[in-house]
Amino acid sequence: DFLKYIEDHYKDCSLSKMAEKFKYHPNYISAILKKATGKSFVDLLQIQRLNKAAVYLANSDSPIPEIAEEVGYSSLSFFYKKFNEIFHQTPKEYRENANKSL
Repeated sequence: DFLKYIEDHYKDCSLSKMAEKFKYHPNYISAILKKATGKSFVDLLQIQRLNKAAVYLANSDSPIPEIAEEVGYSSLSFFYKKFNEIFHQTPKEYRENANKSL
């Protein structure tokens, strides 16, 4: 249920909102997620946001700053940094490579 919540609310999800929704302490949710997935709440949220961004990049012509904002990033430079960490390429390179494979 926790992972589904992150998946559905990735854009404005926070540990405190999640804790409120499920009526658990934030530390408890964090510990459960870490134990079940090996990743922290923040890591899981980043992965979900970046995967959504990748889908948008591959399937739309929306400008990259718009996509970053759409998936919940207010800082474009932070979005670029995190995207590169996960996909080992810039959002622009990802879009170009996705379009090549069509």
